[in-house]
Amino acid sequence: MTSMKMQEHQQQINVQELQELVNRASMVIAHYWPMTTFVHHNPIRSLETLPFHEAVRVARRFIGGRGYLSNEMYRQLVKSGRIASQHLDASVQSYIQAFAQDQDREVELGGRMVNHFEVVRAHLLEGITAPSDETIPALINRIPNGAAVRSLAQRLSIKVEPRDETGAIARNITLAAWCDQAMNTQLVWQIDREIIKWCEAFMDEGQASWPMPEREKGFYAAWKSLAAQEWSPCGIVDSGKKIRTLPTSPEEALVEHLNALRIPPELRQDYLSLQLTALYGWTSFINWRSEQSQYDWQTAYPIDLIQYLAVRLFYERELVDQTCQAELGIEGNFNVIVSYIRSQQDAAPNVAENARLAAAWRLTRLADALQVSQKNLEAAAADQLQQLLDWLDDFPESEHGPVWLDAYEAGYQEDLISKLRTTISKTEVGTVQTTRPLAQLMFCIDVRSEPFRRHLEAVGNYETIGFAGFFGIPISCRALDQYHETAQCPAILEPKYTVHEVVRESHSERQARHDARNKLVHIFHEVLYDLKNYVFTPYIMVEALGWFFGAVMVERTIFPGAYRRWRERLQKAVVPPVATKMTADKDDTGRGLSQEEQNASIETALRTMGLTENFARLVVVAGHTSQSDNNPYEAALNCGACGGNSGEPNARLFAAIANKPQVREYLAENGIVIPEDTHFIGAVHNTTTDAVDLYDLEDLPDTHREDVERLKADLQKAAVQNNHERCIRLPGVGKELSPTRAVHEVRRRSGDWSETRPEWGLSGNASFIIGRRSLTQDLNLEGRAFLNSHDYRLDPTGALLEGILMGPMVVGQWINAEHYFSATDPDIYGSGSKIYHNVVGRVGIMSGPQSDLRTGLPIQSMAKGDLTYHEPVRLFVVVEAPRQRILDIVERQPILKQLCDNEWIHLMAIDHESDQKFYLYRAKQGWIDVESSSLRL
Repeated sequence: MTSMKMQEHQQQINVQELQELVNRASMVIAHYWPMTTFVHHNPIRSLETLPFHEAVRVARRFIGGRGYLSNEMYRQLVKSGRIASQHLDASVQSYIQAFAQDQDREVELGGRMVNHFEVVRAHLLEGITAPSDETIPALINRIPNGAAVRSLAQRLSIKVEPRDETGAIARNITLAAWCDQAMNTQLVWQIDREIIKWCEAFMDEGQASWPMPEREKGFYAAWKSLAAQEWSPCGIVDSGKKIRTLPTSPEEALVEHLNALRIPPELRQDYLSLQLTALYGWTSFINWRSEQSQYDWQTAYPIDLIQYLAVRLFYERELVDQTCQAELGIEGNFNVIVSYIRSQQDAAPNVAENARLAAAWRLTRLADALQVSQKNLEAAAADQLQQLLDWLDDFPESEHGPVWLDAYEAGYQEDLISKLRTTISKTEVGTVQTTRPLAQLMFCIDVRSEPFRRHLEAVGNYETIGFAGFFGIPISCRALDQYHETAQCPAILEPKYTVHEVVRESHSERQARHDARNKLVHIFHEVLYDLKNYVFTPYIMVEALGWFFGAVMVERTIFPGAYRRWRERLQKAVVPPVATKMTADKDDTGRGLSQEEQNASIETALRTMGLTENFARLVVVAGHTSQSDNNPYEAALNCGACGGNSGEPNARLFAAIANKPQVREYLAENGIVIPEDTHFIGAVHNTTTDAVDLYDLEDLPDTHREDVERLKADLQKAAVQNNHERCIRLPGVGKELSPTRAVHEVRRRSGDWSETRPEWGLSGNASFIIGRRSLTQDLNLEGRAFLNSHDYRLDPTGALLEGILMGPMVVGQWINAEHYFSATDPDIYGSGSKIYHNVVGRVGIMSGPQSDLRTGLPIQSMAKGDLTYHEPVRLFVVVEAPRQRILDIVERQPILKQLCDNEWIHLMAIDHESDQKFYLYRAKQGWIDVESSSLRL
């Protein structure tokens, strides 16, 4: 092998190793989709290979996000009764059994025996943590029993270990962060500000009037070309020359930066993780985009994490060295900085006295919590006091979260199991009534569908069914008057078919006028948008059109409902509506589905949801959408199963296919006989107003007109009842609310551009129930349960159940995890307050004019004032099926095994073939009947 070839081979190896290094480092960041197709996701999903609590600790180390509610908030939940004493006791006992080496040991305090359980429980409820060593003397001087505390401190022997301040360098903090701490600089802020500038310019998707040039070269090459022309960015001396001399390859540049910073090989993964999590939102978006080879913007303007790191570490390398040289007279790299810190570390000051005082203060607080007198505390032997301190030290407040969470979750689980027990007898084989319903309605499994279904069933003899809102047909759809297709399927799937919404033949003569008017409106909108972005035209527009927009603003602000009605009427007058349909049949262009694909799609869906007999005259397939104004997170309120879009196209397509004679014939041949008088109707449920719109009624037989009118009336009744139930949970609405007022309020919220909570969305979700509707039909699940219909009797092999667990349930876990972490830390994992949101590049949200990309849900979707509305608990998955069948699926699916064994979800089986019926899955133990678990009902 020639020397040149050997060098090329070595370079390839280095690039591959670097890519693997960056991939490992990126495990601590997420994948973030553009806001137009907002996808609920677990912000630390890559850490699901770890047990839940360990993953939370790792994420805390690198991202800084809190994985549990604050201890004080949990204590408030105890006071309010939400966390019951028996659940807290069971959780404490479980902790002691798992981690305590001497769980049976007791300590005598003045004749009273105190055990480990009591100490841990008191620590949870009181937070017995001493303040810092520097402030403890002053604190003790101010308390009434300060002298007694000092006297107790003299009896204690506390060993104080000197701290090594170099251990955190490159493991927990970057060199720039160390400079900020040691020299009161703002290097991290300077680097972040510069990186944000380049990221928002490069990844803009059409918002900027003046796009960043040279983007087609890729992020690193475009930055290198343009940044070299800047004048001293971040104050870096001679920056242009330094940038021009950087390697042309981002891989080589990144290696050069790491070498210049002298980051040891064993710390490079941690160091790159710290760099990636510094701007967690932007890197999460880059992480997602770099893996989307078919994404148009990525194809045109490529970016990946290596390019990002090559740019970021340039600024850190130069600023750290420049600052250390100027302030300390040393080189700015790992080796020199570590040596400098060690040279400055004198012998540890004598802090033993303060440590003894802190220990005595903690013992005094513990004695008060246990109702032990100070006299009895002082009479205890030194080794007994040390044991109490050891128990406290082994359970620092930073580790209280897992114990609190178990107790918190037990309350919800016990309540749900208790409810399910009340209806379990109705689900026994052969006991379910089979009279023909007035209509059957398929709704998405979305938690917002549960209360609406409940109210509709109370209105009349209606049967409702839960199924993932894309209805089993993963499509890419282009709506009428739209120029782009949308992926109408869960993020874990790729669209398999392409369909378009087209004008019906009966309205073909109107199409030309409709298209012309729509094009004219589009041109007017584009011209108006362009005029607002020029230098001088906005001033002219204020004089010429300001009066008109002022009137619109007043009406939109004060009379949002009237404004929306006026706008809809004007739109219909300008652009006359036309009747449309979905292109179901496959054509020469490849759009649509073949006959075999149509047959298989409908059969699989019907069998999965358990609808194989007793069909009603009307079967409504209802997708869902959400309606709100001035809401960048609108996609988060739409259908997650439809990629953050409206479920209308999927519902209409399913109904159109299910009505086809060829499909009916195929189904009949395979045992699913649909009566001739059964007609499927596509619909969409607006979760903000609870209005249900029916589509394609042009195909409805005349014999079914009365059925539809009755259905419409009953849907309206259910909507009014559900409006009232949901509305009283929203902030700013009184408890004494009439149904009429509730209807007005939800309509106002949907059209008010200043409303931060048009609806609660999926907030409150806590469980995922897979089973027959009879299992939950008479229960008020409070809009907290995903309901997926499935009849285990029709699925003896478990293949259909496996599809639900691997598809909708996994998506439900993503939704649950995003809400969980957005609630525990709204600033890090969530997106802070909506009030400060600013759309950037049409890809995401920043807080104010410049910030990290906000990736989670806003605090308005999580909290109600100072109180948490969404309860951050892990998803409780309930499956009505034989437990061995469930276990077989879990064992052969690594994803499910990981979620269950690492406790990212809780799994329960309702097994009618067993005497106990209710069984909980426990990692390394398998199934445990509920009576044997800590949930004693």
